[in-house]
Amino acid sequence: MNAEAENKKTAGEKKTVTRRAPAKKGPEELKWRAFLAPEHPWKTVIVLILLAGITLVIGKYVYDIVPGETGTKILPAILAGVLVFLLFFGSFNLYFVPVNYHFNTEEIVIRKFYHKERREWKMFRRYFFTRSGVVFSTFSTRQRFLDNFRGVQILLPADDEKRKKVLDFIGSKLPLDAGQDSE
Repeated sequence: MNAEAENKKTAGEKKTVTRRAPAKKGPEELKWRAFLAPEHPWKTVIVLILLAGITLVIGKYVYDIVPGETGTKILPAILAGVLVFLLFFGSFNLYFVPVNYHFNTEEIVIRKFYHKERREWKMFRRYFFTRSGVVFSTFSTRQRFLDNFRGVQILLPADDEKRKKVLDFIGSKLPLDAGQDSE
């Protein structure tokens, strides 16, 4: 019996199980804010000067072509200037409006002051880098021109540490486009 006990003991020693530490899971959610205007002050000044100049030129042009006296010319000129300003400002809205991003395990929430958009991760097939950030594509193969319409563009944070966290989170959810290297 003593030999049997020793065999059981040595068998028990051989079966020592080394337990691995649990794999590090990424964060359950991630939040950040992208606001390009204060991050690039010189570009902001130049764009605002150009915007004011274009608005004034259009306003002056409308003032000159509207017939009548000065009192009747001012209102159409001001309205044209405001319309031009709103059109240009609207086309630069990602630059002048802060955008809040909230990623969690199920969905992406993009919030601007005038709009809130929710998208589920499962609708996207891959992601790829652009000059200004990352695009989540609904197509599983190479880039297509419809990516900009069906996909979602995300502006990455300026801080390198936060940027790495965001890219790691995205990488855990979606594959990178085959033709690109990770940043």
